[in-house]
Parts: sequence; C-alpha cells; structure tokens
Amino acid sequence: MPKLPSNQKNILNPLPKKQPSNLKKSPFKKFWSMNRVKHQAGEQIEILKEILKWIKFAGAKEVKNVILAALDTEQKRLVYHLSDGDNGSVEIAKSAGISDTTVRRYWTSWARQGIVEPLKVRGGERYRKSFELEDFGIEIPPHRTLVQPSEPKPASETKEEVVK
Repeated sequence: MPKLPSNQKNILNPLPKKQPSNLKKSPFKKFWSMNRVKHQAGEQIEILKEILKWIKFAGAKEVKNVILAALDTEQKRLVYHLSDGDNGSVEIAKSAGISDTTVRRYWTSWARQGIVEPLKVRGGERYRKSFELEDFGIEIPPHRTLVQPSEPKPASETKEEVVK
C-alpha cells in the first residue's frame, strides 16, 4: 500500500496501526484489538466481493460458451436445470423421461467441465449446478413435475375394498 503523507487519513485503513498509548494497560485493549481485526476483515470482504463481481463479468461469455457446448440438447438442459442438489438421479430421470444411469453419466461429464459440483449424500453422491441457465438467457425445456418419494399414508386415509 502506498505511503500517504502524515497529514492525510488512510481511507482504506482508518484505524491506526498501533494502539493508542492510553490503551496499553486499559481493559479496553482486547476490545480495541478485536474491533481492529473485525474492521480489517470487513474491508477485505468488501474488496473480495468487488473482485468477484468483475471476475464474473469477465468470465460470463466463456461460461455461456461452455454451457452451450455441454448442454447441446433439450434433455441435457433439463437435467442440468433440475440438478439443484436436492433431487437425486432417480427423481431427475423420471422427470426428464430418461434413465438414472444417463443422469449420472451427464453429471460425471459436467463435473469434469466444472459446471456442476459434487455433494455427498447418505446414498452416495449427487450434483448441484454451478450456474442458472436463466442467467445466460438459456431457455429451460418443459418437463414433468419432479416425482418426490412418497410417504406411506396412514391407515385411516386408505380405502380398502372388502371382498366377500
């Protein structure tokens, strides 16, 4: 960081580097140090957010090209869209009208390309999309509603026919 003349306040780091001499034996010494760390962390977070914004902007065109190349069919776009980390391969496969093996094969390919992220789940592994298709102006194909695993109904809600 460039040195500023002593009569100018450093805008990026307004807290002095050294603690004031009157705090050396004060009970507020620890408080002062913690506030300084929090202040610096807050500044660093803001700088990182700004860097991230520009990186996203600079990489958007490349990401769109990778997504368009990887998701070259409506079926792949649909599977990618439904890969939110909450849905397993079986549910996505039923909604897309394909096998769960195909879904898992797509996920493996997309993970190598960096457009999905693996998630560990009780039954193994599933994937979550890294990008929203809508953010790149890519249409989501129509699909069936996701089939959620059904819970058994209580006996009072089930109707049984009595055979005589």
